[in-house]
Amino acid sequence: MTSEDMGFWLGREPCWVMTDCSSIIHKKCPAYLDRSQPCWEHRRTASDKVFPGFRDCQGCKVFRRYGPEWKLDQAW
Repeated sequence: MTSEDMGFWLGREPCWVMTDCSSIIHKKCPAYLDRSQPCWEHRRTASDKVFPGFRDCQGCKVFRRYGPEWKLDQAW
């Protein structure tokens, strides 16, 4: 995988690593397939299938780690 392929995750620990997501699940996840934006910006992710009806990005460790910096990046 090249650095260009990492998109938003370049230099960051990806959500599928931080959440210890199985490769069977994350290889089909929109956040894994399109890395240009963080997982919380995708309409649906693999976590929606694993935890239906529970999408609490604000409480997720990935969002808490990278969300504030993403908001600052988007302000420019």
